[in-house]
Amino acid sequence: MSSITRLPEHIIQRLPQSVAQVARTRPLLLALGIVGTTSSLYYLINDYFRFKALGKGGVPNNITGYLQVLLITPLARRQSRITDTSDLENIVKQIREQEGDEAVFHRLKLEERRGERPEVRGIIPQRQTNAASTDEMRKKLVSYIGSLASKYPTLLRASPSSLEGETDALFVQRHPSEAFASSNELSSRILSSTAPRSELTHIHPTEGSLHVSLSPADSMEVIRKGWGTRHRLSGKLEMPVSYTLVYAPQNEEELEVVRRILRAGVEYVTGCKVE
Repeated sequence: MSSITRLPEHIIQRLPQSVAQVARTRPLLLALGIVGTTSSLYYLINDYFRFKALGKGGVPNNITGYLQVLLITPLARRQSRITDTSDLENIVKQIREQEGDEAVFHRLKLEERRGERPEVRGIIPQRQTNAASTDEMRKKLVSYIGSLASKYPTLLRASPSSLEGETDALFVQRHPSEAFASSNELSSRILSSTAPRSELTHIHPTEGSLHVSLSPADSMEVIRKGWGTRHRLSGKLEMPVSYTLVYAPQNEEELEVVRRILRAGVEYVTGCKVE
């Protein structure tokens, strides 16, 4: 076996001494190491270009941003588990047992979404990679966020996203604990870490999906009925466990469902009823 895999001596002599020793005594190990290194490099190059294709959002769209994502990847939930709601189910059960049904904050009752789930890729940014909304549909989403901020100016404000950069977002105008003080005994523990940097939702302008802070029960409803999926960092790095990606609406009927989801998020984060 060694005679088959061993490099010619004139090539071995040009290698660094430590590598030459392995080439002479364990040529198969050296060959496997080269193959492994080449495969890893090939994967990283392709993975980098997949990251680049997701566009701007959260981290720089360059090698620096890619390295940042690589560092946090071990913390992220697996891509294959972004529709898994078992931990949310346990949280809802615990809240119900300890604080009662009202504290569960289950506002959404949705119909099953028709059709296949769109593809979702990435950690930061996380994007829907097919079945994008039309420009008109995205403009209607942006307009709706603005209308909520205009209708409830002491509660909400519309500004560029602090998480994603130059994209439209809706923020809580006052701290959730203050909003909780005027609500109907909703759990302050649930509301305490709901929206990262008080950002309730933002729209992804390239395809029309959006991230929303929802209650664990409503997040479960959205995911199980096929309207969205988990953020891969949900429950990590101060990201709410029920931080949810909602799929880009394809028509007026789906847009109305997304509006309902947004209102549920506003009510959960603020503790105030909105229409």
